[in-house]
Amino acid sequence: MSFKNRLKYLMKKKSVSRKELIYRTGVKSSVIDSFLQSEILLPRADQAILIAEALDCPVEYLILGRISRQELINDFLKILFELSRDRVVELYEMGKMFLRLDSVSPKGKEGEMLLIFLPNRSIGNLFYLLHKYLNQNDR
Repeated sequence: MSFKNRLKYLMKKKSVSRKELIYRTGVKSSVIDSFLQSEILLPRADQAILIAEALDCPVEYLILGRISRQELINDFLKILFELSRDRVVELYEMGKMFLRLDSVSPKGKEGEMLLIFLPNRSIGNLFYLLHKYLNQNDR
């Protein structure tokens, strides 16, 4: 995804209009318009910081499309707390299944295919968070 598309996505997600972004950042309207139209234009560092602050997002995500591990965990936990206990238990059981498939499947087999988008460590981390959440709520 390009900077332009991330910028548009964040503006929509945060319900920030073009005019509001200009007001919050103090960046000229012509510059903001250029960012919203160009597939290759990137902001200067000072502009990127202002835009990221205005959209309440990390500069690294805005410019590079990367999200830190901690932010992923925080987002996961926000979603987790909105789910019913039954759904969390279901996710926990799915996590156990994924870990089992990964540990018994040779490379290139079905279990590996299920995990192609998430490294084993990531699934282990999510599984740990689910386990911890369930144990805290049992008390």
